Amino acid sequence: DELPRLDQPYQSILVQDMDKKYPQVGKLLCAFHFVPNWLLDDIMVSQAGPGGSVGPHVDAFDVFLVQAEGNRRWEIAGSFQPDLNEDFELAVLRNFKCEVSCLVEPGDVLYIPAGVAHHGIAQQISQTWSVGLRAPSSAELMAELAGYLSEKERSLPRLNPEQYDPERAERIDQKLLQQTRRLLSQAVQLDNEELTAWLGRSLTAYRQWNPELDIYDPDEAEIEPPLTFLPGTRLAWSESGLLFVNGDQLNCPVDFAMELCTTGSVEAWPPDPTARALVEHLIEQGELVAAAATRQTQVDE
Repeated sequence: DELPRLDQPYQSILVQDMDKKYPQVGKLLCAFHFVPNWLLDDIMVSQAGPGGSVGPHVDAFDVFLVQAEGNRRWEIAGSFQPDLNEDFELAVLRNFKCEVSCLVEPGDVLYIPAGVAHHGIAQQISQTWSVGLRAPSSAELMAELAGYLSEKERSLPRLNPEQYDPERAERIDQKLLQQTRRLLSQAVQLDNEELTAWLGRSLTAYRQWNPELDIYDPDEAEIEPPLTFLPGTRLAWSESGLLFVNGDQLNCPVDFAMELCTTGSVEAWPPDPTARALVEHLIEQGELVAAAATRQTQVDE
């Protein structure tokens, strides 16, 4: 399958999660080992004809813009009015004023931090690959933590008004506010071991690729190395000997956990029995598949 050329002016088409469906696109992520694996969200491919653009906008996440074909002019502004143009379904800024502009050519990479307004305009038939880095917000982390705490076996203390005026019993006063703050603060006091385990599971489960859309059948793949993780797999490890894979927590030798997170593959059966058992488990779970399966997918497409 190929994206249309869009040789007509002002046309644009954007396709998200291209790295999940096309492993050859996902190979670009090998150039981003300097950022945590769990931070890599997706690769979006934007194909545009001359003058094509989605308009000036702001992303809530960092993005690397890799120019794959043609030229595109980028206009950038750190200060801007947040008002949106209601004529568009997309969140397009109404009054955008360019502060810096640059022309990118094939092979150029432009980094746009979160919260920086940018406007890309294709100068000719153009293709841009956007590598998005997305971490959970504080609100999302708090929601995850609340769910985790609610499932814990041990009971957590409840809000219990210490003193109140019987004549105004329903009033929310300073004493109740202070007790609430203490209660919430105590609830999130996890030790390093517990916090590491919870955070590893949460970060690698964040914005998971829909498994129903996976293009590999682990039952049909060979179970011998070389093996590779499915595209979109989120990984993390800890010095306490834990490996986190798409929200699952697994015991793993630290050196092998580091290797898995760095390479995303298993070239040969590890000699360590614990590591080998881990690989076998990941195969059974469909997380690791034969590298030949990914290559065959590219050929078929």
